[in-house]
Amino acid sequence: MLTQFLNISGESIQKAATVIQSGGLVVYPTDTVYGLGCQVTGLEKMVGLRIPDRRDTLDLISKAGGSLLGTSANISGNLSLRTAEDAFKVFEGKVDIVLNGGITSTRPESTVVKQTRSGVQVLRQGAIGSKDLRKALPLNVELQE
Repeated sequence: MLTQFLNISGESIQKAATVIQSGGLVVYPTDTVYGLGCQVTGLEKMVGLRIPDRRDTLDLISKAGGSLLGTSANISGNLSLRTAEDAFKVFEGKVDIVLNGGITSTRPESTVVKQTRSGVQVLRQGAIGSKDLRKALPLNVELQE
């Protein structure tokens, strides 16, 4: 597979949206780190929701049909990717497009939690710590080992 490296523009966002609608994979910038996204069509038992604070990411989601299944664009256990060049090195030949939106924020990554019957389980520590979650949520907060 030939991976395209495209700078963010209206045209490249439309091209990436078309690839997503066709079942392809796209690396794109978020408000924190680069993400890996595809069309939301699977029948998984768990879905994560995120509303990014970045206009071009919201444009991509809108043009791809209003939803995007995504995860951080890094190999589990490795550092998060904050540049398109680093993402291209990791995913060249494995994804259709890498959208270059420059260096992403140096803010901490998003906190990832899973709702359980007894409360929430923190799957990834991030910007919102478990102490803050315990204060904000009247639920049991568990940390994943």
